Amino acid sequence: MKIVSPARPLVRRQRTLFVFTALAVSAGIFLVFVALALAAFPWAAPTSSSYDLYTFARTIAFFLGGVLIVVGAGFGIRSLTLRTENTDAVITAREMARFLDDRFTFFTNLNKPGLGYIDGVLVGPPGALVFRILDDRGVYFNEGAGWLRGGPNGRPVRPSPTDQAIEDIKALREFLVRNQLDRVPVFGVIVFTRPDPVLRLQVKDPAVPATHMQSLNVRLRENYLAKDRIDTDTADATSKLLQIR
Repeated sequence: MKIVSPARPLVRRQRTLFVFTALAVSAGIFLVFVALALAAFPWAAPTSSSYDLYTFARTIAFFLGGVLIVVGAGFGIRSLTLRTENTDAVITAREMARFLDDRFTFFTNLNKPGLGYIDGVLVGPPGALVFRILDDRGVYFNEGAGWLRGGPNGRPVRPSPTDQAIEDIKALREFLVRNQLDRVPVFGVIVFTRPDPVLRLQVKDPAVPATHMQSLNVRLRENYLAKDRIDTDTADATSKLLQIR
């Protein structure tokens, strides 16, 4: 199985966002400073014929400065929340590489415009498989799309891993359809990296299959790996699409 981990491109994207942040915030602060300076030390008297134009320019400078600061802050938040590596996804990929051949490609921490962030996607003759990967501990109960955390203070899990997985499945499906790959079936799985008893998992009629990593091979052969659904050319086209930066 081939493993594609886009850490370097994501690091470059993060650095680019930092540059945009610095430029936008710096320009915004400069414009706000200019507007405040013009207000404190007016260059035109109220009786001057150009005073209205002067106050208009001062207001515009202040407004644009504020907008640039907000936009820069947005770039900054995006750069800080951009995940450049997902160790759990890499560990999961290495586990699957033990039982999958070169017809399969696993993409870790996908983060693409028009798709969003996904922990991992496996592409092969059976179709595409979306991974929601968790490194939690404790006791979890899953029925349908609902999740409960066990223990003395048992409570619903929010957000639900199933809901998150379904959102990722829909996002990938729509992304493939927009790129003329609507024939590719998309499945999902929730994987817990911690073994039993560190993570105890009880599942009943799950909307999206959930499993320990150690049982991943068995679970996939029950559904995703049960049969081939697309030809080699379609699988290759899907892999190439996900590799485009």
